[in-house]
Amino acid sequence: MAESVVLLHGFGGTRRTWDGVAAEICPQRYLPVAIDLPGHGEAAAASRPITFDACTEHVLARSPERFTLCGYSLGGRVALHVALAARERVRRLLLLSTSGGIEDGVERAKRRASDRRLVAELERLPLEQFIARWNRQALFADRDHRYQGLARRMVELLPRAELAVIAGGHRLPLENPGGVVRALEGCG
Repeated sequence: MAESVVLLHGFGGTRRTWDGVAAEICPQRYLPVAIDLPGHGEAAAASRPITFDACTEHVLARSPERFTLCGYSLGGRVALHVALAARERVRRLLLLSTSGGIEDGVERAKRRASDRRLVAELERLPLEQFIARWNRQALFADRDHRYQGLARRMVELLPRAELAVIAGGHRLPLENPGGVVRALEGCG
């Protein structure tokens, strides 16, 4: 029987982010379950505020009893919360372009201030303008070296963790769905 793999997209994405990955997954091995996170896609009207706890509840309510969990960027952060909240349900965890959070308090405060400005911009600008500005970030132009360093740090801290570097930039599910599938099939 195929193992369920719950797929969580990044900020501004939808479950459709995973279409290329789902098309390449071996259906005898995996059943892809892509979920729209609160505030995105079909879950855009989710109640506010949208918190990690609310996202965790949302994901668990839409997931099978036991599953592999794969999160990309923001979806990876949510996946970490899900895995901690429901250790008995999450069989394996695959994180793509994901940070475990910001350890330094000063840097965390700067990020919160930056996020508040980002929210104000999102509320003020037409969506198309915001998306165009969002997509011009350096994060999407390089090969995601910053996240590779963060991943190495998480691997040092987590028992049984492995690091696989997949060719591509930050948007791995879109840029290299075959590489994501190979990483998924290689873990465990």
